[in-house]
Amino acid sequence: MISRFFIANSTYSLLQYSLAFTDKMDKTFFLLGPAIKDCNLKSKASIKLPPKELLDEYVHSFLDKLESKLEGSAMPFYGNLVTPYANEISQNYPFYSLSDGASDSHMVEKHLNNPNIIQCYTTKLGHEIEKSAHPKLVVHDLEKLWNEKNAEEKAKIASIFNVDEKSLKLLETKSVILITQPLSEDGIVSEEDKVKLYKSILKNYDINQVVIKPHPREKTNWAEIFPGTPIITRQVPAELLSMMVKPQKVCTFYSTAAFSLCPPENVDIYSKDFSHLVFAHPGQNMGNVPYVDIEKVYGHRPFNWKKIPYKPFYKQKERSE
Repeated sequence: MISRFFIANSTYSLLQYSLAFTDKMDKTFFLLGPAIKDCNLKSKASIKLPPKELLDEYVHSFLDKLESKLEGSAMPFYGNLVTPYANEISQNYPFYSLSDGASDSHMVEKHLNNPNIIQCYTTKLGHEIEKSAHPKLVVHDLEKLWNEKNAEEKAKIASIFNVDEKSLKLLETKSVILITQPLSEDGIVSEEDKVKLYKSILKNYDINQVVIKPHPREKTNWAEIFPGTPIITRQVPAELLSMMVKPQKVCTFYSTAAFSLCPPENVDIYSKDFSHLVFAHPGQNMGNVPYVDIEKVYGHRPFNWKKIPYKPFYKQKERSE
């Protein structure tokens, strides 16, 4: 019998929920955005992401249908507040917020002060909010939660994201995992420039030793761009992979998903001189996401900090040096 709802468009939020509430999975109805709609769950429905010009119309229609379905029941919702409809749901139903990792960590304090949020679940990512003693805050250590599961529970969680033995064995044969990000989808760079960026990064590695882990929200056909290079299913969170396999090397532009995959000395992060990139405008957004200087925030960590090899990404002064 369904006793709660989940709403998100984030594999990270879904992984956090499945690890924290493993025993509630079969009692949960999942409302899933496009990035995670294909996850293997018992009770689920897809949600459409509304166009901005029709946002109010979509939200009102959604809430009307939800109210009709629940017939006055104040059923609790667990979800990521960045997801369309979630904020409105939190104003009408008991709501427990779930983190989307580093991408919304700057919002945690705001959620804690939101009277509509009953509990705020975040994860250990090194941000200051972890040290808060706020009574509404729960900080999850995902790896610790995973290690506490028995074999049957681990298999159940892995199956949600369609992780199979073939994918795991493939990872064990490759020495480098490239983790990409939805840079064009988020309006940070063009699709053409995104491809050029990752092509320039992969020139530093033996392509025969590379496997690509795309971001769940990406639409880029990496198999077409890098024919013969294995592509990991989009729905698989990098954090889950890190619990199941231990890659030799991870490279990324600035995905924090890379942080947990292997020791920091084996992570090549191409964010050196981040503030000098042409799309980096401190105090403003990058495309439709908040600006975060990844080097400033995480520069103290002993990653292999490297500059993007694609020179046109740097402001004119840096290009000429």
